[in-house]
Amino acid sequence: AHAADIGPMFKAGFDWGRGIIVVVPDTSGGPSQDVRTHSGVYVGGGISVINDSRSLEGELSVSYKAKFTSTDSGNIDWNRIPVDLIGFFRTTNYRFGAGVTYHVTPKLHGTAGGQTYNMEFKNALGPLLQVEMLFGEHGSLGFRYFRLDYEDKATGTKYGRQAIGVTGTMTFW
Repeated sequence: AHAADIGPMFKAGFDWGRGIIVVVPDTSGGPSQDVRTHSGVYVGGGISVINDSRSLEGELSVSYKAKFTSTDSGNIDWNRIPVDLIGFFRTTNYRFGAGVTYHVTPKLHGTAGGQTYNMEFKNALGPLLQVEMLFGEHGSLGFRYFRLDYEDKATGTKYGRQAIGVTGTMTFW
């Protein structure tokens, strides 16, 4: 017997954030759209390690996260690369995780309302918590919470706050 199994994992989800970076106007009279700090869809993959008793699990993943905002006055793209390291305690039906998320190369660019945006942010590190329901041994679906601040490289302005999200994971060990 061996002490642990190791294999690839894939994940996808959506996060909602509160802090507003840019408000994109709609010149046709429609509603404006907010580009929020942590909002976006992500997909990624990495590696998962689980102990023999299936009670402890660790994941290291890299994802692509994006939020595309479009109105008749223009488009804004908000992209970043989250790197997540998280440890889980597993029960029969759930897994409870704590770790960190590190967002690499955050960039916001586009044109809206007659203004051009080319904002680059410093890499950002913050705490990450997850609670997920297990579907069999290899699948899970749940909620996540994290907090981190993005600092604009040009102005030093910080944008951030907490975020919540929905996440799904598949592991193959």
